[in-house]
Amino acid sequence: MTNTTNHNGTIMMHQTRPNVTHRTELWLANDEPSYIICDRLVTEYVEDLEECGNLSDPDLNDLANILLDAMKNHWGERTPEGDDILEADWFEIAEGWFNDIKRCHQETNMLVQRHGGRKGVEPMDVKKELENLTIMTHHEPDWKRILRDVLKDANHWNMETPEGDPDVWTFQMTDERMKELEAMNLWSMERWKD
Repeated sequence: MTNTTNHNGTIMMHQTRPNVTHRTELWLANDEPSYIICDRLVTEYVEDLEECGNLSDPDLNDLANILLDAMKNHWGERTPEGDDILEADWFEIAEGWFNDIKRCHQETNMLVQRHGGRKGVEPMDVKKELENLTIMTHHEPDWKRILRDVLKDANHWNMETPEGDPDVWTFQMTDERMKELEAMNLWSMERWKD
C-alpha cells in the first residue's frame, strides 16, 4: 500500500508498512489525547456526511488526510514509537475509524428513535448510552493479523516419531518486538526465562 499526500500542490507517494500501521493504530486507540483527536474529527466527519446525505459514499482518502494532518500537528513527523508517520496506512486507519464511528452514530440514532416520546417507556439516559457506545467503539488490536505477522518467519519441523509427537514450530523474536507485544497485553515477559 502507499499513502498519497499533498505538499504545496505536489502529490507525493509514500510506501506503507503493516507493522507501523498496527503500532500507530494502537497509539490512536490507547493514548487518550490521540483518541480524543481522532474521535472528534471522525465524529464531525460522519455527522457532516449524514447532513449532506452522503453517509454511504464517504471520501476515505479525504478523511485519511484529515487524520494524518491532525496527528502530524499532534505528534510531528514521527509516531510516539519513533516510526515515520507517513509509513502508516492512513487509508486503512481512516476506514476503521469511519466504520466504527458510523456504526456508533447509527446505533445512537436508533436508540433515540426507539425511546423518544413513547408512552410507558422510561426516558433514555443519553449520557449512559453514549458511554456504552464509546466503550463498544474502543479499537482493539487485530490479534489475528499481529499473530500472523509474528509467525510469518516461523520454521516448521515435521517430527515423525513412533510416539506420534506433534510437529514443532520455531521462530526468533527480538527483545524489542517482545516488549511491543507485551505492551499489547499479549503476555508478560516476566514469565519467560532466558
